Amino acid sequence: MRDFVRWFFRNLLLRTSEREEIDGLWIVADNQTQLSKVRNALQLIKAHDPRRYARSIKDLEGVWVRLLTGPAGQFDYTNYFCELDERFVDRASSENIASAVIHEAAHARLWRRGVRYDEDIRQRVEAICVRQQQAFASRLPAPEVSADDFGHLLELPATHWSDRAFARKHLHGSIAALRHLNTPHWLIRLVLRRHRALKRRQRRSATSFAQTQQRAISALRGPAGDKPTS
Repeated sequence: MRDFVRWFFRNLLLRTSEREEIDGLWIVADNQTQLSKVRNALQLIKAHDPRRYARSIKDLEGVWVRLLTGPAGQFDYTNYFCELDERFVDRASSENIASAVIHEAAHARLWRRGVRYDEDIRQRVEAICVRQQQAFASRLPAPEVSADDFGHLLELPATHWSDRAFARKHLHGSIAALRHLNTPHWLIRLVLRRHRALKRRQRRSATSFAQTQQRAISALRGPAGDKPTS
């Protein structure tokens, strides 16, 4: 039921936002200014890197500008959309927006080929996507973004891409998004308290499960020192 509700409201937002189609790729945003900036970014890719442009419009279904709680861009595998944070699009240049689309399109291409975003391979997946950004940047004339701008991402440790690190970034991003929406401070504090209470319950549940497992194993083994009989 929860998945259906999420799907319903997600599609409602898509249908009630500003939309236009370019070469079979949907652009969805809150206003015409954001649509124009994404359109210019796509035209930039098409003009200077037609091969990656052709791959991007094939691997992605659309580009959706909306408020995100994590990074400036992310790939949504449920509908093959590149999602860009509205704050990023509002301030970014066409080159930076185009670079973000290239990155997320690389995620889409890997996903279509069966490469998932599991924690143990996440660093390698990100490295592939970053190198696509670098290759695109190298094709731009007098670029505002260059291949060197992304080199530091290839040097980040594996812990930067861990589930725990992502959860922490999502929490901080959620707080920043609430502040961006001018949410009252008391409500933000309430959300944080609920989040901490949930994490405590999860930790207690995990501890209880581990203890139950250990008791079951001990019961099967019998009293201390006993050896299983054949």
